[in-house]
Amino acid sequence: MDITHNNRNPLRHQIYRSITESGGKHLILTPGCGIRHPFEEDTIRYLQKVKIETEAL
Repeated sequence: MDITHNNRNPLRHQIYRSITESGGKHLILTPGCGIRHPFEEDTIRYLQKVKIETEAL
């Protein structure tokens, strides 16, 4: 729901929590199931950017 509604703060938090809980090891970042339309490609690029930034911490 957050992806299709472009809710960036909850998305950032979910990524941060996933990386910190797993230690960033063996983590594949995907939605729980399919991403429903409509979604903005910009949101997907944002998720990739947040993942890279969070891993760098």
